[in-house]
Amino acid sequence: MATRETAGRMSTDQALELWREYRETEDPRVRDRLVLTFAPIVKYIAYRKVREMPARCDVEDFVSCGLEALIRSIDRYDPDKRTQLKSDEQLFSYVA
Repeated sequence: MATRETAGRMSTDQALELWREYRETEDPRVRDRLVLTFAPIVKYIAYRKVREMPARCDVEDFVSCGLEALIRSIDRYDPDKRTQLKSDEQLFSYVA
């Protein structure tokens, strides 16, 4: 795996390159890097969505479900089709 030690967010091209590497190698370390890259987005969406839910809903449950959905999406996503991942609303529609 090539070193990707850059400050700040990963560019779209870098993310696509990483995704292609994962599709070719199915290396769990590459998948973990993708998960860690997109996990902050999942957490952001979960905290935003939990405000719309009853008080008894736990934000950590939303984060957990979101991460599971992210992992499934990473496993299914084909970067060569140049399609976008599901929108945040679709990603969490079944979680709520």
